[in-house]
Amino acid sequence: MALPLSWAIGSDAYLALLNLGVATRCCDGPSLEHLRDFAPTLLIDTVSDALRFTHIAAVDHVDLAESGVRLVVVTGEPGGSLPVTRRAIEGWWDAACLDVYAVTELGVVGTGCPAREGSLHLDNALLRLDILDPDGDRLVAPGELGELVVTTPEDWDTPLANFRTGDLIRLAREGCSCGRLLAEGGVVGRVRERMLVRGSVLLPSTIEQIVRRHPAVVDFRLRTYLVHGECEVLVQVEPSEAIASEGDRSRVAAEVSEDLRRTLGMRLYCDLLAPGSVAGDRDAGRRARRLNRQ
Repeated sequence: MALPLSWAIGSDAYLALLNLGVATRCCDGPSLEHLRDFAPTLLIDTVSDALRFTHIAAVDHVDLAESGVRLVVVTGEPGGSLPVTRRAIEGWWDAACLDVYAVTELGVVGTGCPAREGSLHLDNALLRLDILDPDGDRLVAPGELGELVVTTPEDWDTPLANFRTGDLIRLAREGCSCGRLLAEGGVVGRVRERMLVRGSVLLPSTIEQIVRRHPAVVDFRLRTYLVHGECEVLVQVEPSEAIASEGDRSRVAAEVSEDLRRTLGMRLYCDLLAPGSVAGDRDAGRRARRLNRQ
């Protein structure tokens, strides 16, 4: 259980595992030695750390598929519902990946839907869920991106009314066959992460879906800055250490830049990072620090 116990979801998960009688090891920042010594079948982690393992394993020539882990539960950051990110985790670990959406003030609000890839079941049986315009109080139409607003039952110890989570989701128009609300694509980002670039609103997750299509890129980081009062984005990519020559590394950056241009219809600046700059740095790799504004 590789989440800090100071996190609400971390302490909840730890207590639940104890109640189930599961042999559990809790550590903040697990290593390959933990995997070898404890041999878990379930890993609960952030998206960034689950991917960080793949970088460390590749450097040490360790096959994570032989670790015994059969389920990776990711939480605490957006990205677990992105198909390209989830498939990367599943491919490296040879394990299923389940996205769990939790809010510190509310606990678990949604879990991955096994029938609809990249979507979350939301707990609308217990909670009242509204999707509002992030810049106002207007209810958005089904299928339109908006901010999740939650109201809890009044008999909760700490009831909340119209609590704005700051998380962006898009409700499915038809819902799910099980009857629960369905968030298409899961949590796609935070309200404060929105970037207005040349008239178009971009989210880090939008760029991530493109960058992670390139297997030569092990991780990335975004920086925003102003040019003549307009927002610009620098996409910094970290190539695999297997890409040895400077020319090959430059080609990786050029390929990512061209893919971004074709997909988004705009050219974003793309730069190279040294190996280990993001993937090997646990703090820098966290989603909360992936977007740096200047």
